[in-house]
Amino acid sequence: MVVYTLTNGIISLTVKSKGAEMTSIKNVKDGGEYLWQPQNTIYWQRQSPLLFPIVGKLKEGQYVANGVKYPMNQHGFVRDMEFDWIGKTDNQVIFWLKDNTESQKQYPYRFELRVIYTLIENKVSIRFLVTNNDPTVMYFSIGAHPAFKCPLKEGDMFNDYYLEFEENETINRNFLEGGLIGERVEPLLNNNNKLPLNVDLFREDAVIMKGLKSRSVTLKTNKHKKSLTVSYPDFPYLAAWTQVNAPFVCIEPWKGLADKTTSTGDIREKEGIISLEPGKKFECEYFISIQ
Repeated sequence: MVVYTLTNGIISLTVKSKGAEMTSIKNVKDGGEYLWQPQNTIYWQRQSPLLFPIVGKLKEGQYVANGVKYPMNQHGFVRDMEFDWIGKTDNQVIFWLKDNTESQKQYPYRFELRVIYTLIENKVSIRFLVTNNDPTVMYFSIGAHPAFKCPLKEGDMFNDYYLEFEENETINRNFLEGGLIGERVEPLLNNNNKLPLNVDLFREDAVIMKGLKSRSVTLKTNKHKKSLTVSYPDFPYLAAWTQVNAPFVCIEPWKGLADKTTSTGDIREKEGIISLEPGKKFECEYFISIQ
């Protein structure tokens, strides 16, 4: 595993080659860390895993492609794979991953995946580029799972914070049942743009949001101006998650969802699934800005 650090004098970013996973986002001026640091804690040990070629959990831990059943763990396998580095400047690093004999045991398609991190002033651009090298249509989902410190400042409490969407929203929450999308739906926001964070919000797993008008959301508090914004112009779904009483919150742009409790297992029928023709490329991008 190799670790790379980028800086532009405003923001610094550290990424490791295993999983092409971000491990640090800092404000250069004051040294303040924004990304969750799990060392010496009892909580979640990941920081910003990449979700591919599925998002969420599969019913019975498997799916069907071309009439064949394949096993796959929640969120796919690339988060645990070693990426190659194919380019680096002071403000950009590019990681590359290709299918291999091990990946084909879980996912039969031939693919290439590039993850491109770029610093732009106080912002990190995270761009995903997927290429279908297979002779057949390739089906996949992709998503991000960055975990941010919450509270951002010492002395704050988790429930001092809230998620502020760029527009007023009226949406429901889709509840998970054993990691799968269930039938239960309850109102989450009613013509407002602030979702207060508290322990009870996450007692029943992730908060999954569909149909948002907003293309960005900000983690903030009324106690001071330190905040961060996740912008997700290319992603139709958003999730928020933490472990109960843990000092972090994940803000997760997704292109795809977990299986439903009623799923047939056919990958072509998954909600949000992307179909990519042979030889074609797919690209999407999200941003993290710090204040």
